[in-house]
Amino acid sequence: MPSHTFTRSERLKSRKAIAEIFESGDTAKAYPLLLLYRFVPRTDAATQMSFTVPKRSFRKAAHRNRIKRRIREAYRLSKHLLQVPEEQCLQGMIIFTSRSEEDYSTIDKALSKIIKRISSLDIQS
Repeated sequence: MPSHTFTRSERLKSRKAIAEIFESGDTAKAYPLLLLYRFVPRTDAATQMSFTVPKRSFRKAAHRNRIKRRIREAYRLSKHLLQVPEEQCLQGMIIFTSRSEEDYSTIDKALSKIIKRISSLDIQS
């Protein structure tokens, strides 16, 4: 049975890594989510993710946090579908792009589409 946890080692926190994703990363879109990602040589975790909701669209922190919780929960429950080669690490940043708050089912469907798209890529070492 897959582990449905989102551990500390799976969180992308490095400012340098996040900056490199924005500079040279690829994108995958499924409304209302945008994934910026890149593959790097593996360290501890197979994937490292970070989530963000723009302050421009949602002024209140409570609304941004609610959306981030929904995205994190959808990711946590569907990350086992993500196929990453053993020697690679997927570093990604999921950005919420909608101007209105979406329900969990919409976010879950969009994230599943993105995960299927990323898993079907032919990754060169």
